[in-house]
Amino acid sequence: MPRAYEEKHHGTPSFPLQVYSHHDKDGFFFVPQHWHEELEWVYVEYGSLHLTIHGQSYALTPGEFCFINSRELHEIKSAGESLHHAVVFDPGFLDFSLYDNCQHNFIRPITSGTLLFPTFCSAFPPEDHKKILFHMQKIISLMLKGAQ
Repeated sequence: MPRAYEEKHHGTPSFPLQVYSHHDKDGFFFVPQHWHEELEWVYVEYGSLHLTIHGQSYALTPGEFCFINSRELHEIKSAGESLHHAVVFDPGFLDFSLYDNCQHNFIRPITSGTLLFPTFCSAFPPEDHKKILFHMQKIISLMLKGAQ
């Protein structure tokens, strides 16, 4: 593993999910290369961001998002004024208290890292993109309201 391990805890032990929102007025936002165990969604509300994830470059524009799987080395840079959000959460947050077929076939492969989410939103059909974006925006909205 690369040395740029991020030791920061996201959320709380009982609710391991954190939303980070950043309005960059000047285009100087920069998060250097790092990795963590948590899963992360990055969504651009307006402006644009440049991300490097696992050695691949991505440019996100308004309404686009990307997914950063656990242990993927990544960095984020703004490109001018932007408003973007990162939803960072522990993969175990997806686990059910009752182990069933859904947990075994879908959730466990994600939490164990054997099933990876596609990185860039263009990997999803337009209708799925819309649904994912709607739910991501809802999570961000609810978390920001709760933080006030």
